[in-house]
Amino acid sequence: MPLDPVGPPLEDMLRVLDGGRIYIKISAPYRMRDTANSDGYRSVVAALAANHAHQLLWASDWPHTELFDSMVDDVSLLALSLDAVPASAHDLVFVRNAAPLYWSH
Repeated sequence: MPLDPVGPPLEDMLRVLDGGRIYIKISAPYRMRDTANSDGYRSVVAALAANHAHQLLWASDWPHTELFDSMVDDVSLLALSLDAVPASAHDLVFVRNAAPLYWSH
């Protein structure tokens, strides 16, 4: 998904989320072309969380496959996503949303 400008791909994702049947995993911002301080990632995640925080999951994407030259710092990845998701949605995105997907079967 292009991050700068976001445009139609984000609109498509929001429309799919409106249906209430899918979850989106937010992870691996290093796989997307973005600004040095990840402004695009922050804006996309914030837009997704604004009305669909109950359908977002955070993941580290460990073991970060295909990163052969340098390994990303998981603490920095988590901090970036914590900053992008509104504080009021942290419990949903980082804790509670996983339960119905992984432990309800």
